[in-house]
Amino acid sequence: MKKKSEAFASFKKYKAWIENQTGCAIKVLREDKGGEYMSKEFDDFCAEHGIQRQHSVRARPQQNGVAERANRTMEQGIITMLHQAGLPLSFWGEALSAFIHVWNRTPTSAVPGKTPWETFFGLNLTHFLGDSLDPGLFPEGTDPKSVLDGHTCPEPGSRPHLDEGTVGKHL
Repeated sequence: MKKKSEAFASFKKYKAWIENQTGCAIKVLREDKGGEYMSKEFDDFCAEHGIQRQHSVRARPQQNGVAERANRTMEQGIITMLHQAGLPLSFWGEALSAFIHVWNRTPTSAVPGKTPWETFFGLNLTHFLGDSLDPGLFPEGTDPKSVLDGHTCPEPGSRPHLDEGTVGKHL
């Protein structure tokens, strides 16, 4: 999204995609009462599709602790990856893709015994990876920059962009 005014159209696309992928309907939408979510059109759409709206207090990120923690974890992980690989912030998008790729395949207490990827797709990750989880997967001397290879954005040829002045401003 380039503008907040695109939120409703983006939500409708996401709703269609996620319901097609999972066969499950969205039941609850939790948001912060931002103007992009508060149109009558958005309300009517959610009511028509049986989506319950849950609002947190605007401009109070403390009320959305899980998402705020996740955002901070991602930011710190990405900055660490870039620093460790000796890459400039212009590689933020590639680092984000790599971080999310790994994070979604890492066990979590939210879904014991499975990864988020396995839960979403209903598949067993170890079935696909087999012995490739061996700690020696990356041989000594591997170029650290190669960690970012092979992780692409949802749209071929595109990449997320973040102004260098906004990265880590609250760390």
